[in-house]
Amino acid sequence: MLIESDTIVALSSPVGASPRGIVRLSGPQSIPILNALAEDPTPAGTYLTYDTTLNLTQNAPPNPQSAIRNPQWRLPVRIYLMRAPASYTREDIVEVHTVGVPPVLRAVLQAMLDRGARAAEPGEFTRRAFLNGRIDLAQAEAVQRIIQSQSEAELRSAVRALGGRLSTAAERLRARIADLCAWVEAGLDFSDQDIEIVAPDEVSREALLLAEEARRAARAPSGRLETEFPRVALCGPVNAGKSSLFNVFVSADRAIVAPHPGTTRDTIEAEVEWDGLRFCVVDTAGRRTTGDTVEIEAIERARRAGVEADLVLLVLDSTEPDESMREAAGELSPERLIVVRNKCDLVDASRLEAAGVLVPGVAEVATSVLTGTGLTILRRLILARLRTEVERSASGLALNARHADALRRAAEALERAADAARGDTLDLAAADLRDALDAVGEISGHVLPHEILDRIFSTFCIGK
Repeated sequence: MLIESDTIVALSSPVGASPRGIVRLSGPQSIPILNALAEDPTPAGTYLTYDTTLNLTQNAPPNPQSAIRNPQWRLPVRIYLMRAPASYTREDIVEVHTVGVPPVLRAVLQAMLDRGARAAEPGEFTRRAFLNGRIDLAQAEAVQRIIQSQSEAELRSAVRALGGRLSTAAERLRARIADLCAWVEAGLDFSDQDIEIVAPDEVSREALLLAEEARRAARAPSGRLETEFPRVALCGPVNAGKSSLFNVFVSADRAIVAPHPGTTRDTIEAEVEWDGLRFCVVDTAGRRTTGDTVEIEAIERARRAGVEADLVLLVLDSTEPDESMREAAGELSPERLIVVRNKCDLVDASRLEAAGVLVPGVAEVATSVLTGTGLTILRRLILARLRTEVERSASGLALNARHADALRRAAEALERAADAARGDTLDLAAADLRDALDAVGEISGHVLPHEILDRIFSTFCIGK
C-alpha cells in the first residue's frame, strides 16, 4: 500500500554511467531533506534553478587510503526545484543534477533515504500526478508510451495522447451518456404521477447512437490499436518472389528462397523502420490448389494475414498469367492494396503493358529483386500509404487495449439500455446506462478499481 503523504526519491536518469545523472524527490519533506544536505539555503520562488554543494561525507564511498574515516566529500550539483502545486506531482519536487557516475548517484540516493525519504515504486511520480489531479489516467499512460516510443510516428502519437486528445473525446462521450442517464432517471422520479418526461423510443434511439459511437471509437482505424505497428502483408501466388522481397525489406536473409513452389509454409514477421516510420512486414505462403494439409493451413494463415494487414502487397510473377489473382485482389479496398508485378526483368515492356491493370483504381509497380528495378518507387509508395494510415489513426482516439475494452463494454451496456427502453423497462435502462458511464470513466480514471491502477503503474520505470 503506497502512502501518498510521504516523500519519495528515485534515480530518474538511465542506469549506468552518463554525463549527467538525476535524482528526484517528491513530497512534503523534499525541501527539508535538500536543506539538510545543501550548504546553501534554498532561495524563495516557485520555479528555481541554482548551483550548490551537497555535503555527502557520511555517505561517501570507502576510502582505501583511510582506515579510520571517509574524507570530507562535497559534491557540486545543480538543483531544479518546483514548489507545490506548480509541479508535475503537485507536490514539492527537487531534482538533483550531477555527474552520472553510479557510486556518486548511489551516495546521493542513500543520503536522502537516511534523512527520511522512501524509495519510489515504479511509476509512482506519475501515479501521484494522476492522484493529485495534474493529469488523468489516459495521459498518465501516454507518459509511458512516450518513454517506450521507438519511432517518430509513435512519439507524435504519444505526445498527442498526453495532450489530452483521448481524454477529451472520452469525456465528451461520457457527458452525453450522463445526460441520457439523468433524463431517464428524471422520468423514473415522476413515473408515479403519470407524467411522461422521457419517451422510451427516444431513449432507445439515443442509446443505440451512443453505442455505435463507442464501438467506432473502440475500433481504432484499420482495426489496429495505436500501440501496434502498421502491418504490411506480402501475399500472392507461389513462387512470385514474396520471400525475396521480404528479405530486401528487412535487409537480411530471414525467409528461405528456393526455385520450387511452396517454400514458405507459415507467416514470417519482422519489424522494419524506414525514414522514421516503423511497421511490421509479413511474408506469407503462396496461394495455389493443393492437397497438403500443412500447406492448406499455411494458405489460410496467409489469407488471414491479408485481411488483418493495413496494407497488402499482392506480389505477382510477371512471367505468369494473373487472372487467378483478380478475385483475391477484389476482396481488398484499393487504399489497402498495391499490386507488385515482380520479375519484370524476365519480360519485355510490351508484355507488361498488355497485362493491363489487374483491378481498376489499384496502384501497380513493376519490380525486379534481382536488378533492383522499381524497388525505390515501391518503397516510396509504401511509405506514403502507411503515413496516410498513421495520420488517419492520429485523427481518432489513441487507444491501448484497456481503452478499447472499456469502450466495448460501454457499447454493450448501451445496447442493453436500448433493449430495456424498447421494452418500457426504464429502470433497467438506467442501470445499464450507469454501467456504460462507469466503463467510459475507466479511460480517464474517474472510475477504476485499485488493483487495475496498481497494474498500470507497475509497468512504468522507477523514477517516472
